[in-house]
Amino acid sequence: HQLELTFRLTDAPTAQERVFGHLLAEVEGAATESDLRGALDLPKTTTHVALAALVEQGLVAEERVGRTGLYSVRADDPLVRALKQARAIRRVQEAVAPIEDLVDLVVLFGSASRGEDRPGSDVDVLVVTRDKDTVLDELARHPWLQPVVLSADEHMAIIAEDGTFARATAAGTVLRRRA
Repeated sequence: HQLELTFRLTDAPTAQERVFGHLLAEVEGAATESDLRGALDLPKTTTHVALAALVEQGLVAEERVGRTGLYSVRADDPLVRALKQARAIRRVQEAVAPIEDLVDLVVLFGSASRGEDRPGSDVDVLVVTRDKDTVLDELARHPWLQPVVLSADEHMAIIAEDGTFARATAAGTVLRRRA
């Protein structure tokens, strides 16, 4: 992909960024231009131009069904996977921030760690802590999060077993490790 960097005087996302972000995070499958326009409250021309640019850049696929265009992110695109992974990392970091002093290890694993999650998917995360109850209470505030909260001893026992869960978390992304 050709990466185009622009500098703006505002932090407000462009229409193109809003359309892409919505397709990436909120749309299961594909959406019509009309669906996107309504969900994002954008003018017709603005939505059309944003979609055309995203299709031209190769980030969004367009499929014609009669006169209607169906738009979806290219889930197989490495950049799309990286953006989805980065989004999951940011969300988990924000969820863990209030309890970071209690956390020894945080590992993002499963489909979100590979950027293969779909809108509405749970985000799998391993959290090793000294205070399981407090951590579970805090993380319960995030219904999209699927935490596995363990003590250090429980975590070591799972590693020693070398089962499916141990391998899945070993392949994940470490977001925090207390030294």
